[in-house]
Parts: sequence; structure tokens; C-alpha cells
Amino acid sequence: MIRFAAVTVLGVALGVFIALSIHAYAQPTGTNTPAAAGVITVNTPTTVGALPSCTAALQGARAVVTNQATATAYLGAVTAGGSTIQGVLCNGSAWVQG
Repeated sequence: MIRFAAVTVLGVALGVFIALSIHAYAQPTGTNTPAAAGVITVNTPTTVGALPSCTAALQGARAVVTNQATATAYLGAVTAGGSTIQGVLCNGSAWVQG
């Protein structure tokens, strides 16, 4: 994770917080701490078939898939076989669009 706590430009202090963090969701960490405001999470794209089973332990996990085939709809079903790059979310029982 990279963090910049403060930046000074032309003698003016700016309160800037920038963070970069890379997460893989195949192994849940057991923590349920929300990200701080301004934190950017970068997900490595995967395919629908490579997603881990969505269980209560993964609820809230997010991923990016590259072969989503279902029409785009918030919290809609996720199916393989297409070419849409889509953010997906584990709701505790199924991966959904989000």
C-alpha cells in the first residue's frame, strides 16, 4: 500500500491521502474492515469460471470478470460466455453484477 499523508504545493499544505492496494479474493482474510475514504482497490481481471464459490465467508468481496454474458443490470446475474468486462460482487450466496 502506498500512502501520501500531506503534500505542499507553492507553500500551501494540501491534506491529500492517496492509497493503492491490490487484493485477491480467493482467500478471505477474515477481516471485515471498510476501506478508508479515497482508497483505490485494483483488481486483476479474471473469468467468471475462475471466481471462487460465493459463500457467506466471502460476502462483500468484489472482483472484475472479462467474459460476462448477461445483460448489464445492477445486482443482475453473472454468466460466462460473453466479452463484457464487469465488476461483480459476492452477496453471500451468488456473484452478482455490481
